[in-house]
Amino acid sequence: MRATDTLTDDEYVRLCCHCKALVQGTSHKRARQGFLVFLMLQTGLRIGETVKLFATDLIIGSDIVKNLRVRTEIAKNKKERIIPLNESVRELTESWFSRHYTHTPDTATQWLLHSSHCNNHITTRQGERIVAKVSREAIERTVHPHMLRHTFATRLLKVSNMRVVQMLLGHSSIQSTQVYTHPDNQELSKAVNGLNA
Repeated sequence: MRATDTLTDDEYVRLCCHCKALVQGTSHKRARQGFLVFLMLQTGLRIGETVKLFATDLIIGSDIVKNLRVRTEIAKNKKERIIPLNESVRELTESWFSRHYTHTPDTATQWLLHSSHCNNHITTRQGERIVAKVSREAIERTVHPHMLRHTFATRLLKVSNMRVVQMLLGHSSIQSTQVYTHPDNQELSKAVNGLNA
């Protein structure tokens, strides 16, 4: 993986702000788009995992969960994992449910991201198109869903360690996580300058 496979800090901020504005808006469809992108960017979920989330994966009764459980049946490697939700995600989730969620999240079979055309979740392909559209609007370049995951992992590695990132991404081996270790020139200079006698 190359550094160009991640968002810059500026792009990250702009994309997050755009997603929040979409969720705060009046259009259900646009809010769903913003919520999907923001959730992926803040949790490192794969697109296939995100579209298959149930409402009850994020809200129980009227309470937003503190930890998102990626269920075995939707995880790529069929291994459940837990992703703590930061305050930004929890606030936007509350806004999404209070302003735009049109179903009652009281059963384990209600999709979080309902399709407008049928009683099912949006498809992976629809999710890919949403990520591309929202990113073009926010940062004037097309982003693919896995770039959101790359960005999550890269940002996480700056404040944590590889084992934590491995667990949050749901990688079976540490080798899969190592692709996210791509220090930039500034980090290389900082490391070398730290050796000054």
